[in-house]
Amino acid sequence: KAEPYAVISQQEYLFDEGTIGKFKTYALRKKNEFGNPDLVYLMTGLDVYTVLNGKATDAGLGIGYVSGVCTDHYVALGEDKPGLFTGVHTFTHEVAHLLGAKHDGDAADKNELGHPGASGCPWGDGHIMSYINKGPEHHQFSRCSLEQMRFVLRLRGEQCWRYNTSGYAVEDKFPGMMVSFQNFCDNLINKKEYTFEASHVDPNSCKVRCQYYKYQRYNLYQGGTYKVRYEYKEDALDFMPCAEQKVCIQGKCVQKPGHVTEATRPTESPRTRPPITSQPPRTTGTSTTRCVCDEATSYGGRPTSTTYPPRRRGRFSQWYRTRTQ
Repeated sequence: KAEPYAVISQQEYLFDEGTIGKFKTYALRKKNEFGNPDLVYLMTGLDVYTVLNGKATDAGLGIGYVSGVCTDHYVALGEDKPGLFTGVHTFTHEVAHLLGAKHDGDAADKNELGHPGASGCPWGDGHIMSYINKGPEHHQFSRCSLEQMRFVLRLRGEQCWRYNTSGYAVEDKFPGMMVSFQNFCDNLINKKEYTFEASHVDPNSCKVRCQYYKYQRYNLYQGGTYKVRYEYKEDALDFMPCAEQKVCIQGKCVQKPGHVTEATRPTESPRTRPPITSQPPRTTGTSTTRCVCDEATSYGGRPTSTTYPPRRRGRFSQWYRTRTQ
């Protein structure tokens, strides 16, 4: 079995809490083979599901251990659709859990004496460690998140965060340069009857406005149809163009950095979209959190979960109709 730690249902769903414990055991066994990393993140193309209020739901996005970095609980996992960078925000959120950040508004991690917690940063401010997306703040850590991560890394000491390998980096390539607008928009809806028509980026909000259409009948006997148009809005990927010589970076339309030479341009060639995936849950250090995101704490407690509404909550609205015959 290629992934002995994976708890899979119906060949397309990955159970977060069932998988995270097994993945921890697997990653510990493979630690030397992995190069003795400080943390390990499993990026899955499966749809992460969790159990909330006694019922299974695919509202999950990921799960990880709070303050798990450089301990035996040094793992997290989250969804990602290959080639589309849908899991970047989830990755950032879950790794922040591993580094010691709890959800904004939460109390301190009881398993780490002196942990500052996040009660001083309201959930409603909408930073990375919240599920509320009010704009550019959702691409930034709150003051509390930064304080918690500094605390845990200092606590772990230099032997934890010292570089032992040179690593591998891709220079000057960003998600918005790698994904076409059509592929981006196709991924936002899962109703095969809709066809992508056009898109553009709103420079004031750095949201991509994806436009689709489908035909509806109005005269069953004579075969008359209406072309009905719909629009869906979603946060642009970093380095998607938003104006002349400007790109979106962390939710803001800014001047394109001089060292970056190329960005994608919108395509308007229609294509019917392939199906989409969903989002993750949360865990804490000795406990886990499920990000429905998930965070788990690092010293072996049972994962605790929190509902994380999917990030893809752009407005999908009917736009206008055109009578075609």
